[in-house]
Amino acid sequence: MMRNGVLTVAALLGTVCCAENGSSQVVPTRAATLANAPNQFVEIGGVRVRYRDAGAGAPVVFLHGLGGRLEDWVGFPDRLRVPHRVIALDLRGFGESAKSIDDGRYGPHLADDVVAVLDALRLPRAHLVGHSLGALVAASAATQYPGRVSSAALIAGPLWADRASASAAVEPWVRDLVSGRGLVSLLAWLLPALPADGPRQMSELLLKDNDASSIAAVLRTVPALVESVHPSSSNVLLVSGARDPLHALSVAFARRYPNASFVQVPEADHITVVSSRETVEAVRQQLDSTTKKKAA
Repeated sequence: MMRNGVLTVAALLGTVCCAENGSSQVVPTRAATLANAPNQFVEIGGVRVRYRDAGAGAPVVFLHGLGGRLEDWVGFPDRLRVPHRVIALDLRGFGESAKSIDDGRYGPHLADDVVAVLDALRLPRAHLVGHSLGALVAASAATQYPGRVSSAALIAGPLWADRASASAAVEPWVRDLVSGRGLVSLLAWLLPALPADGPRQMSELLLKDNDASSIAAVLRTVPALVESVHPSSSNVLLVSGARDPLHALSVAFARRYPNASFVQVPEADHITVVSSRETVEAVRQQLDSTTKKKAA
């Protein structure tokens, strides 16, 4: 899918995926699960969060990245070839979930929302799959609610080691949003292979579907979200593209995290890593092995 010559985030993450021979193709949705599932909403402390729920089997919650929405995951669950129940939500501040400029609404509350959705569905535990910001949210949920998380797959996560390093990274991007410059510098840094005008066009597309003030509030609380993540014995998979500027953070996180497994995708960047064959296979194996251990 192209808009104004720019491949959209939704296309990159969802319906356009790598075929087994490495080419790109539109992947049919076998059960049309996530795409056609009805919207549902849960209210958490006065904040309304949208989610979708479809399929049967072990529950897997999918968490999108900054500026994304649950539809970004359409197509990915069907490639896993593991029976599972698909749950995806709009993180607060994005999509059709409530937006706010109040920093106090974000941070670790993003992880609370994951558990609130599980509570609404009366699910004791679930696997989590998160991309970018969603990976950080999944890591926080695994730390704060270890009894509710069967496993966590963290794809291209902004997994800074501490609050200070996270603050130093996000502060310039917050200033850009507040001053009206959008996400241009962030996208130019994150996706250096984009054509010259690509970051500006993608920024305009993302801000057309999102509120700049809400995104700024989310970014300001990323350091608090980072601080909420601590090494534990949770079943964690890290996947990162070697061409992603955040790649080194996943490598370092894997070293700090006991029992974490790590997969590097050599030719992938921050976005294309999601649709890579290596990522899909790694997530599939994690779900399959975790489900079998639970059954045993």
